[in-house]
Amino acid sequence: MKHRKILYLLLVCVLAFCLLGVTAAADDGATEYNLWVGGVRVTSDNASDVLKDGKVRFAVENGENILYLNGTTITGVYEVSQNYKMNIYAEFINLTVVLSGDNRLQGGTCGIQCTGMNDSAGNLTIRGSGSLTCEATNKGINPSYNATITGNCRVNISGAEDGIYSPHIASIKIAGESTVHITNCQWGITALYGTVEITDDAVLVAEGSAHAVLASIGITLGEDIRIVEPEGGEIGQLSEGGNYYIISNGASVKRAAIGKEACNVAAGVDPTGGGTVTGAKKYVKRDDAVLSAEPATGYKFVNWTENGSAVSTDNPYTFTVTKDRNLVANFEKQTFMVSFVNYDGKELQSSAVAYGDTPSYVGDTPTKAASAQYTYSFAGWSPEIVPVTQATVYTATYNSELRKYTVKFVNYDGEELQSSAVAYGDTPSYVGEP
Repeated sequence: MKHRKILYLLLVCVLAFCLLGVTAAADDGATEYNLWVGGVRVTSDNASDVLKDGKVRFAVENGENILYLNGTTITGVYEVSQNYKMNIYAEFINLTVVLSGDNRLQGGTCGIQCTGMNDSAGNLTIRGSGSLTCEATNKGINPSYNATITGNCRVNISGAEDGIYSPHIASIKIAGESTVHITNCQWGITALYGTVEITDDAVLVAEGSAHAVLASIGITLGEDIRIVEPEGGEIGQLSEGGNYYIISNGASVKRAAIGKEACNVAAGVDPTGGGTVTGAKKYVKRDDAVLSAEPATGYKFVNWTENGSAVSTDNPYTFTVTKDRNLVANFEKQTFMVSFVNYDGKELQSSAVAYGDTPSYVGDTPTKAASAQYTYSFAGWSPEIVPVTQATVYTATYNSELRKYTVKFVNYDGEELQSSAVAYGDTPSYVGEP
């Protein structure tokens, strides 16, 4: 019995040691934590400035392992294998990431992974007032158990197979005034054996080519939280006893926008017929709206205005929705340079002409000097003048007339015997008798 008590105490100590993220001391006496950031293991020596950029630090506060990110871009990775590399890796501990400023994770197959043998470790919390953008290829955020995103932070995940993925009996919770924006993923949020909860004043926008949100036990929306997109979307199962999804018309949706407040983004065009706009619709507040303007034939996009004031020349135009918007896409006719030149290429007139308008020449009538053989008179322009669709050069053309010369035959004393007009190149002949 005594030996069992000793063994039990040892196990408790080991578990506590892991929860604090501590392993045995390194050769130099520094304490090593079970945390790697950008491929660098966190120790007591580097914890105050993990990446030597003044933007990443680690501390254990009241038993909580806290990683502070303050406007950093992390491209280094901890490499588990050639095909699995993590920007932030926490092993058998719980981890809290506190965000300040704009932070970015790049170059990993996984952005943040937090592992654990049971739900006493492997839990992840993200909070703060900053943002985190994760560009991992396989999993954006991958806790072994629970994930909580709260505070006033924003988490953006794009291009991963899984946006947020939890493989065990656990919950993925989005709370506070946090915003989670998952785009261009195969699976948006997956609680494989757990729940997904959106509560308080949180916002979730999830895109997945397979599904936007999946939870085996259930999806819970807090008070006044609603599904804004798709309109009429609901929480449901596709088969009896199956997983829970955001569904519409009996199918799992590919994009779900969930939050308390919806905003209407309207967009018109000016002039009428100048083009079309896509992306105008109802958005959940704090979602990213994307408006695209497509000019009609002969027009070009100029800018976006609102209440008569220019707001952007971007096309597409992306902005975070915070209120109702009423924008106008402005177009103008394309103009093309139209030149009129003489036969020798000398420019006579050049001007910009709007698409569809017919150009006209308003200068003096073009001329071409006579040669020994011909005189010339202006005939028109080549090619034929037509409404403008592209830059064009019109060249003056001329009718030619064979010149005639007066040929005289005179006697020895200068007396004129015969006079006639003879065309250039013809041989004159005398038909009288001298």
